[in-house]
Amino acid sequence: MTPNAAEILNAALKLPESERLDLADEIAATVPFEDEELRQKWLAECRRRVAEAEADPSLNVTWEVARRLTDEFMAELEAKHDGRF
Repeated sequence: MTPNAAEILNAALKLPESERLDLADEIAATVPFEDEELRQKWLAECRRRVAEAEADPSLNVTWEVARRLTDEFMAELEAKHDGRF
């Protein structure tokens, strides 16, 4: 991570949780999907997970846990698909 990006991250981490989530949403929306079908599947999965989390709040985890699990999952995908993720 560049020093500029680290500075922005540090500032963002000081925001309230709801603002951090909004910011993450806005940043994620700027990442282009090369495959529209994949994009639609990803959005559908995100919506499904949000609905599931809203239906049963006991399933919720902290951002730190979610980030660790996501990093582990992405590492598995990269290993499985020769770094194409």
